[in-house]
Amino acid sequence: MEPIPLKECTYACDGKEITLISVKKSPSNIKGHGLEKVTEDWLVKCSKCERQFTIRCKIRYVDGERIDTMVNLIDDRGNDLGWLGNY
Repeated sequence: MEPIPLKECTYACDGKEITLISVKKSPSNIKGHGLEKVTEDWLVKCSKCERQFTIRCKIRYVDGERIDTMVNLIDDRGNDLGWLGNY
């Protein structure tokens, strides 16, 4: 399955520009040893329809090095809209 690049609004408004509002990271730092999991939520807003959604990145580190990132979209109600890809 090919990853879907996020270049437009996830809602059906044809908005082509999104703006980053905030980034939340949990936990806020890694220890640098063993397997560690970090979740980053990137809150973004469509410039056309003004709706917000979240790009959720679930990142895995081993001994301080990132091994992969799973990316999903979360709508403004907290519903998971689906997988964008693993990087």
